[in-house]
This record gives sequence, C-alpha cells and structure tokens, in this order.
Amino acid sequence: MTRSLPSRRGTPYRRFLILALTSIILISLGWAGFKAYRVYTHARAIWATAQQLKSTARQALAQPQDPAQWKDLPPLLGTMEAELTSLRDEIEPFFPLMRRLEPLPRYGYEISIAPDLLEAGIALVSAGRIGAEQALPMLEALRRPGDSPGDAAQVDILARVLPYLEAGAPAWRSVGAHLDQASAALQRVDPGRLPPVWGDRLRRGRDLLAAGRPLVDLLPHLPDLLGAQGERAYLIIAQNSDELRATGGFISGAGLVRLIDGRIVDLTFRDSYAVDNLDQPHPPAPEPLRRYMGAELLFLRDANWSPDFPTSARIMQTLYELDQGVATHGVIAFDLIAVQELVGALEPLHVPGAEKPLTRKNVLSQIKAAWEQPAEGLTIEQDSREWWRRRKDFMPALVQAAVQRLSGGDVDLQRLGYAFWKAAREKHILIYVNHPEAQAVITTLGWDGGLHPGEQDYLAVFDTNVGYNKVNAVVARQMDYAVTWQENGWTARLTLTYTHPVQIELPSCVHRPEYGRTYADMTRRCYWNYLRVYVPDGSRLLEAEGLDPGSVQEEPGEKETWEIAGYFVMKPGTAHVVRLIYRLPEGVVTRDAYRLMVQKQPGTPAWPFRLTFAGPPGSIWQLEPDTQGTEIRQEEALRHDRLWEIRRVDLLPPGERDQQTER
Repeated sequence: MTRSLPSRRGTPYRRFLILALTSIILISLGWAGFKAYRVYTHARAIWATAQQLKSTARQALAQPQDPAQWKDLPPLLGTMEAELTSLRDEIEPFFPLMRRLEPLPRYGYEISIAPDLLEAGIALVSAGRIGAEQALPMLEALRRPGDSPGDAAQVDILARVLPYLEAGAPAWRSVGAHLDQASAALQRVDPGRLPPVWGDRLRRGRDLLAAGRPLVDLLPHLPDLLGAQGERAYLIIAQNSDELRATGGFISGAGLVRLIDGRIVDLTFRDSYAVDNLDQPHPPAPEPLRRYMGAELLFLRDANWSPDFPTSARIMQTLYELDQGVATHGVIAFDLIAVQELVGALEPLHVPGAEKPLTRKNVLSQIKAAWEQPAEGLTIEQDSREWWRRRKDFMPALVQAAVQRLSGGDVDLQRLGYAFWKAAREKHILIYVNHPEAQAVITTLGWDGGLHPGEQDYLAVFDTNVGYNKVNAVVARQMDYAVTWQENGWTARLTLTYTHPVQIELPSCVHRPEYGRTYADMTRRCYWNYLRVYVPDGSRLLEAEGLDPGSVQEEPGEKETWEIAGYFVMKPGTAHVVRLIYRLPEGVVTRDAYRLMVQKQPGTPAWPFRLTFAGPPGSIWQLEPDTQGTEIRQEEALRHDRLWEIRRVDLLPPGERDQQTER
C-alpha cells in the first residue's frame, strides 16, 4: 500500500494571498498612519491659531473702539477657517463610521457628534470672518475725525457707517446663512448626553446664537431705516413708568426725529399735551378710560391703551398726523428705566440747567428735581400756570444733550450697545417701524412689545394706573401662577399680590387730577388700577376675588387671546390680593408636555414670579435636571418674556426615561 503525497499545487496561490493581504494591511496601516499624522498636524495648527485668536480677542476687547486692535482678527479667522476645512476633508470619509459608534460606552456619543460639532465650528468661524471683514471698516470710519467737530450734523456716527452698511448687505446675508448652518448642526447635539460642563456650554452657546441671530438679519435693512432711500421720520415717545400704562407708562413727552442718509436733520421734543390740536376731531376714548378717568376723547397722551405695542404705535402715528400734519415711519418708546440705562452708558452727561453731570445713579432724581422746580425760584406754589407750562423743560434738554454726545462720536459703543440691548430685551424700549421685513426681525428679537400668545398656555398681566398719580414708583407686585389637573380638566389659579409700602394715613381715596408740591407727593396716594389679564382663547373664568364686582368682565382679547379685566383701589401702607381662577382650554396641556409663555409688561421692574404645576396623580414631570416630580415649583424675577417647558417623563421608554433623569 502506497501513501499519496500532499499536493503542492495550491502553495503559490496561498503565498500570493498572504503576500497580498500583508501588503494591504501594511498599506492600510501606512495610510492610516499618514492620515493620523495629517489629522494631528491640522489639530496642532488649529490649537495654535486658537491661542492666537484668544490673545487677539482679549486685546481687542480691552480697547474695543481701536481698529488697530481688531485688524489681525479677520486673517486669523481666515486661517482657522482653512485649517478646520482641511481637517474636515481629512476625516470626512470616516463620518459614517463615527456616527455609528454612538452605542459604544463612555465616549461613543462624543465620537458620533464630532462631525456635527466640526460643521458648526467651520460655519461659526466663517460667519465670524465675514462679519469681522465688514465691521472693521465701519469701526475705522467711526474713529476718523469729523469734517467739522463743532457741527454735530457733520460728524454723525450713523452717517459715517451708512455707506458700509449699504455695500455690505449681501455679506451680512451670507453671515446669516452660515449662522443658520451652525445652528442646525448644534441642534442635532443633545447637551443632556454630554458631561455637565460641556452640556451647559452648549446650551449657553445655542441660546446666545438664537438671541444674536436676528441682529444679523436687521443690518441689511438699516440703510433704508436710516434714510438712505429718502427722509425718514420717527415718533419718539417718553413713557413715565411711575404712572403705569399698558405699554410702559403715561405718555409724558413726544418727539420727532428726521433722518436723511443717516444724519439727524431735525429733532424736536415736547410735552405730550403740546401735541394736541383741539381744532381737529378726535376719536372717542376706550370705554374703561371714559368710565374710570372721565376721558371722552382719545389724545396722544392716552394712545397706548392697547397692550399690543404695534397696535398702540399705529394709533399714536394716526393721532400725531391728525394733530401735527406729519406722517411718520415708525415709533420708538422708552421709559424711565431705559433713561437710566442709556444715561449710564453716556455718563457723565452734561445737560444745561442740571446741578451736576448726569449719571445712572442720579438721573431720575435730577429729572424729578427739575419737575419740582423747572427754573430758579419757580415752583407750583409760586406760579402754578407758569410751572405747569415749564415742568417738563428738562426732558428736551436731556434728549438734545444725549443726541449731541452720540453725534459727536465720543461714545463707548460697546457700553451703549449693551445698554440698548438690555433695555430693549427687558421691554423698557419698544420699537415699531412701517417696514414689514425689518419689523419682522424686531419682533423676533422681542423688541416690539407685541402680544404673542402662540399655541401653548399663555399669561400676560397688564396694570393701568387710572388715578392721576405716580404711585407705580413705589407699588410692587408678585405673581403666583398655579396650573393643576382636576377630573374635569386643567385649572389655572393666578394670584397677584400688590404692596403699597408708603406709610401715610389717608382718610379717604380722592380720585381727581391734582399735582403735589413735590414729585414724591404723587406717590403717597391711593392706587387706582385697571387690571387686564390675557390668557389662551377658550379659557373661562370660574372665580374672581379682589376686584370691584361690578367691574369684572371677560371677553375675546387682542391677538386671539381671552381677556379678563377688572378694577380695584388700594390705600398706601396696605397690601391687596387679586385672585383669578379659570378653566384652561383643551389641548393647552398635552399628554406628555406643558409649555407656558409669560409676557412681561413693559415699564415694570423684574417683579417676582412663581410657577406651580401639578399633574395627574402618579404622573412624573420634569422642568430642569434637578426639578422633577408630580408637582413642579419654579420661582424667578421676571426680567423679560419667559417660556417654560415641562415634560412628562413617566410615559417615556425606560432607556430614555433614565437619560431624562440623568440630565
């Protein structure tokens, strides 16, 4: 028996296969190593450029109005943009694999979102580069000496930047497109699945991006608004928030500013009573004004009755044109808190007739002192008629001084910009323009003072002082809002607690127009308040306490809301509570979420607001990572409009519920 020898026919092929596989592995390793080296090189370059950017930005922010400090920023941003783009090109073939690594423990999610973060970074840097390229020549123009320093019209800062705004409109639209791209990429990242520090940074970054994004959309419209296409006239409204009205305060003064090519060619400001032309037929006053103040006709001083500022602004424009024969292109309203903020940005501000330079701390006391004694030796007791005629002389002088300071260019623009942004965000400055595209952006920014109920639960409380006094300088208000589930639906309970801290004995509340010897005298009086509460359309009032029974009414409100209104009077040194209980319409609270929009009344400080939400027995709801349970409580100072969102977590699948709890 012979044994067969093994065949060696397959040996060459086996060797070839091994050699080929070995070659492929070596080439792959080499290619991977080369890729890794290139990625490392780009990452190191990005880090170095980032350090340069950080240092340059710090120096620029230390002297924000010096163009020399900013000139290195655009090229550095361009370098960063190129390096980030190169890094993306290197690792883009791995994006599909990286996105599939999400299930890996520890760092799987961070790896999977790297493509989105890289895309957002490139878009943000591109937006920054283009924006810096556009802003730098405007900053240089602002630093150039004026043609004639003694003539404010010749050195107006708006006129200097207007040509650059016109030429840069396409570039700013490109900035907006890059910001939208970055925002979309960041929205794909869940901050709750990141380490807390990075999650918080991502949330703040997204909030900042959302807040600043509309400003970019506004820039292309500024040339038209500033008179590049022809004269523009704007009505300037001073609202005294010490005598609170729906949109911020009693209209104590009115001005008109005319602009051509960014230059202020005319500015007038006067007492609101001086605007009235009694020879013209005026419309009837709103019914509550007739009932509680005896006002038969509607004049400019009471034109802000509607809590929706765009509606009130159009009425102001109509009345101003009726009385003065001047058509306007928009309305800008400000209150006393805005005056504080803006003067603080311009301080020290020298005003003729003022005892000392104006600052944020003393401007209101100076205004009140000038009201009490508008000229040396002139008081209401000495000559009431002349005093009445001149009691508001200080405000036009203040406005003129501020405009001259702005026109001269000797202004910290960063400080002024922040003061304006803060005042507008907190609804102490309201803006309406007859320019639909620009007004849409202003609305998005939250500067329009309009009613915006939306589809969720909604609450907007408006006090209107109908007592001919200034007690809102001292009266405070706290809001407590509770939404609870009951067998027959969701019920809302609104409790408003008013406090009048002035300790003075008044035998009775006298309701008549009467000035005091001092401004403070007008804060030591009873508070006559007409209250309006705007809630979702379809709500129905169940109980009302703390309002004159004959005054309570409910009816369809503006902007598809439901309005509950009433009237009360309170003496100094007392507290007064108003309580409204009403049924919310179906659908406001869904099976898995509750959202609430609370709109702040313009002209009010940051009064406290407390929210309580109680779901059905056994249900678990979550507002913040550390706020979870059957009942949710939240309290904060209401500085601006606020949206709350409470999610039901006991309906989620176990895995997602755990993630919600970890957040």
